[in-house]
Amino acid sequence: MAETQLLKAEVRRKTGTGEARRLRSRARVPAVLYGHGVEPRHIHLDGHELEVMLSHHVGEVMVVQLQIGDEKPVKALIKEVQHDPLTDRPIHVDLLAVKVGERVRVRVPIELAGEPAGVREQGGVLEQLQHEVEFECLPDDVLEFVRVDVSALKVDEHITLGDLPLPADRYRIVGDLSAVVATVVPPRVAEEIAAEEEAAAAEEPEVISEKKAEERSAEESPGE
Repeated sequence: MAETQLLKAEVRRKTGTGEARRLRSRARVPAVLYGHGVEPRHIHLDGHELEVMLSHHVGEVMVVQLQIGDEKPVKALIKEVQHDPLTDRPIHVDLLAVKVGERVRVRVPIELAGEPAGVREQGGVLEQLQHEVEFECLPDDVLEFVRVDVSALKVDEHITLGDLPLPADRYRIVGDLSAVVATVVPPRVAEEIAAEEEAAAAEEPEVISEKKAEERSAEESPGE
């Protein structure tokens, strides 16, 4: 269960791209709080405080006590954190106001634990096909991530969404429960997959070159 921490915020008096840039230049992160039919509240957070908080968690989805100015803290769910593509620093945060007893929907990472028997004893290769799981639960049951033990997996065996350690009385998984999360493939299959990926990568430049050649040919042809 995610630990509830205090996250302080201030009201954002202005909105827009220019204001967002100004806030970021002061190490502040623009954010918005919404939910329960109320008007979205535009706020800003301390960038350093936010980064420290996120660094202590595996995932970015978590429940916090959000305090705006001198107001009484409210329980909120960090739904999404947008990052700068170059620095990876947070540049915007979406928060959802939550109520006790009301379910929320979240998407969190799936973490595989252990070395499969099929890898250790049979020379197979572990493949993870699903890296996230979406589910509904009460705010106090929100998880940062879901860890599943794959150490017993043998070659050609797999784990599905329905196999994840999420008690049905507390969590409702969204999606096909038979979808494969992880599997151990035989060595030959793994080699074939790797060979296909290498072949696809080798063919891609040729396709691009052919396309460019066709474009040049079209440009050099006399107009109709």
